[in-house]
Amino acid sequence: MMRLPPESASPGSAVTGTSPNVLLFPTQDTLAWEVIPDNGTPPYTMDLNEFSSGDPSTAVRSRFNLIRQIAPAIRIRSRGRAIHFKYDTASNLRTLWQFLDSLAEAVGTDIDDLSLISDAMGSLLKTWLLRKKELALTTARANLAALHLLLSLSRQMAGISQDVLLWPTIQQDRGTKHVDVEPEALAQLYRYAKQLHRGFRSAESEGRALLEQAHSAKTTITSARACKSCSDVAFLVNAFLVDGLVDSSLNLRPYAGANFFNQVITQGPLYIREDDRRPFDAVRWYAPASEDAAAAFILVLLHTGWNPETIFNIDITSPDNWYSDRLSDSNEPSTKSTTVAIYGFKGRSAKEQISFCLKNPWAHPFQVIKYMIRRTEPLRRSLREELEALESIGSPTLPQRQRKSELKIMIRSPWLYVKRGGGSPRGDLSRVSMLSSRTMYNSFKSVCEQAIEHISPIITKHKRETIATSLEDLKLTDVRDGFAAFIYDNSLSNILLLKHALGHGSIKVTRHYLRQRRQLKDRFSQFTIFQESFFAEVRDFNAVDSTVLFLRVSSGQISNEQRQRLADYRLRTRMNMGCLDPYDPPDMFSNSRGGYCTVQRCTLCRHGVVFDDSFPEIAMRKAELLHIRSTSPADSFANSTFAVELSAIEILLEQVFPLLQNEIDNLTNEHLQKLRAGEIFLFNQSPAI
Repeated sequence: MMRLPPESASPGSAVTGTSPNVLLFPTQDTLAWEVIPDNGTPPYTMDLNEFSSGDPSTAVRSRFNLIRQIAPAIRIRSRGRAIHFKYDTASNLRTLWQFLDSLAEAVGTDIDDLSLISDAMGSLLKTWLLRKKELALTTARANLAALHLLLSLSRQMAGISQDVLLWPTIQQDRGTKHVDVEPEALAQLYRYAKQLHRGFRSAESEGRALLEQAHSAKTTITSARACKSCSDVAFLVNAFLVDGLVDSSLNLRPYAGANFFNQVITQGPLYIREDDRRPFDAVRWYAPASEDAAAAFILVLLHTGWNPETIFNIDITSPDNWYSDRLSDSNEPSTKSTTVAIYGFKGRSAKEQISFCLKNPWAHPFQVIKYMIRRTEPLRRSLREELEALESIGSPTLPQRQRKSELKIMIRSPWLYVKRGGGSPRGDLSRVSMLSSRTMYNSFKSVCEQAIEHISPIITKHKRETIATSLEDLKLTDVRDGFAAFIYDNSLSNILLLKHALGHGSIKVTRHYLRQRRQLKDRFSQFTIFQESFFAEVRDFNAVDSTVLFLRVSSGQISNEQRQRLADYRLRTRMNMGCLDPYDPPDMFSNSRGGYCTVQRCTLCRHGVVFDDSFPEIAMRKAELLHIRSTSPADSFANSTFAVELSAIEILLEQVFPLLQNEIDNLTNEHLQKLRAGEIFLFNQSPAI
């Protein structure tokens, strides 16, 4: 990591860096450098000259000295960061510059030195963000925290005494963190996305049949005015795709004339209504448009519940990178219940995400991704040709290196499509584009708007208005919240199942997805039941016991026999837990049906009750499960009830005994070591004689 003092560079000096992720331009100012992100996205240029020379278009004033004092800290923090760091940093610096301008107007002195920024300015900046700029609490809090971190690091690197600024914070808004998502709106979005994807699949056979007709008639079309039939248009569009994919400047001129897309040509796939059909839609016979890629993306999103970023990062370079048949025998024919594992990569947590889906249904993730790979292969082929041409260049320029990185990312993505516009401002002329967080915004809104138009007419007017309003306000990131609410409501409020469905490592993260009004209403109802149960115990002259209160709130009642059973220490189970009904174990313990429960895997049982002194035996059971996991095939353990039991125990220990974590870990490790050494045996068994 490079550390440069503010005085080490002057305008026009040659500065080079040794970090592989931060490359300074040797012939340019020290305020500009190239950053190579760790996540594999294309490199980008970090340029701070705007804040040195000033920029009237962004109302940024020149502060030659201050930006050179701050630049080394930005350079270090930029190492390996994605491109959003560039835009966030520029936005925060513009905010700081505007604040200093406002301060200069008030006191008559401009600040262009880091040492002049004091603790008192924190309170002034906080007030200015909230009152002058009228930012939302969350935005103002983020800006204030980012500037505090950046300026403190800059002061530390500059050797200024009292480098850490004592600035105030803005209290976080404690409202609902996740928006309410109407379940019926997501259902309507799913139905329309499924309809759109079905139409796109049928368009493939349409285009193939039309092209065969054109070839059988030996069609040769050189102008749009020569198109006399639908097959003529299909022939023309297919010919255009051969060259138009790699050179958007063509715009069908060699084949159809300059104004082809402006002419009224209504031929196109049948799944698009004739009134809504545009000339470019004829391309969708042979390649996806942005709406087709977005519909496929939405189907995968609604089925998996993943973050959009995880689905963007699906790598189809090889089949093993994005799916696995490990849950089924590859030698047996697929059935309706054959399941496949889908892989994605979540960049935020740097972890692989796994979701399971049926293998055969055409609208489920496996078939959707597989179909998109096949339909986008012509687009991918043109990208490979462009990449090969760039690879042959001996000394590529920065735009060429950035384009090469971008092409490599696009080639491994299933979400390619043909864009309607021409080349991009960067200079690449390819018509092939890829869904990303930037391009998906308009495509998602377009699909939502079309879904509103296709709401079933049999739905009542009030319900239609509710669904339409929810779809109008729906964002791509809201789909995961709706998925979480659906799983939670349809699993009898099982937060453990929701945690697994969302792929979270901690139950604390899962709780943030349970802040919708409907769920808050359910919790208020539970609190009401708790109050009623509490006063009922007092009214009946019973000792107020926390275990009894929990059972009354969760199940509604508790019998005198169950009270006596829980109070008798001799009736504790092997895991030192209580049992409400040992003669009626659940179905998963069918071997004990008709007699006293002999399985006693109490954390999986609806009759199990945990006491304050139950943790030692539960910790030992956790050690047994860890030993089973270490001696079993990974797939066998992951698909067994042992994996579920281990997750249940970990959550139970984390939530019920948070202050005893060290003691529990010691007990678990000690018991596990004895199991591995053969000093003791699983399930309290005795060694064989």
